[in-house]
Formats: sequence, C-alpha cells, structure tokens
Amino acid sequence: MAEGAKLRLEFVYETGGEVGDQQLAEYLRREKSYDVVVEGAGVSGSTAPTPVGPQALDEWVAWMVIAGHDNGGCAFDGWTATVSTGPD
Repeated sequence: MAEGAKLRLEFVYETGGEVGDQQLAEYLRREKSYDVVVEGAGVSGSTAPTPVGPQALDEWVAWMVIAGHDNGGCAFDGWTATVSTGPD
C-alpha cells in the first residue's frame, strides 16, 4: 500500500446484543460520521475514502477496538479496504 493512498475501510463488529449494537452504531455515526448498518449478526459499515498509511491504519484499528469495547461491548471482528480511484 502506498503511503497516503485513499482507502475506503469496511468494518464488522460481532453482536453486542440489540441494545449494544444500536449504541455502537449511534456512537460511530456521531463521532466519525461512518455509514453504519445494524444487522442480526452485529454492526457493519464503512468510512469515506481517506488517505492512510501503516501507522494511521494501526491507530484506526486500535480506536475501533476500543470503540466496540466501550460502546455496547461489541467485539471488533475485522476490516477490509478498497482503494479509491474516483472522486470521494
């Protein structure tokens, strides 16, 4: 990955129960303006295309783990990235 490449990060959390999932979704929308969906299996969503490098990505993952732990007990279950080649 090139330093500063624009990536759209898609993420998934394992369910923290109905109340926990809603709490986490609201937090991610409010704090980061992420596009978030609450489903039967948990919470999923994506970021806007953002320039990130390895250190920024590590910091983002750490933030997401803490966000799940502190907001509903949802376990951060992973992420994928797609390179943005078009307009934001």
